[in-house]
Amino acid sequence: MMEIKNYTTAEKEYMVLNGSAMRVMPGTAAIRLLADRHQGVGADRVLVFTGTHEEPSFLVYEADGTQPGLRRGVQHASDHEA
Repeated sequence: MMEIKNYTTAEKEYMVLNGSAMRVMPGTAAIRLLADRHQGVGADRVLVFTGTHEEPSFLVYEADGTQPGLRRGVQHASDHEA
């Protein structure tokens, strides 16, 4: 079962998913559906917890499924690990 929590701050709604408990990370289409206010839960941004208690980390998505600050075709620096 997927645990979803919603928080509101500064008139923005944030959805938080525990990605470390999921077998498969949600893709762009799933993020868009979850963030949709008519068909899903509804949120301005979706945060997916991907870390551990000792080393917390999150992936951040806009409601349209894109990651803020990243353009299509641009990869994370971590995608180029040596």
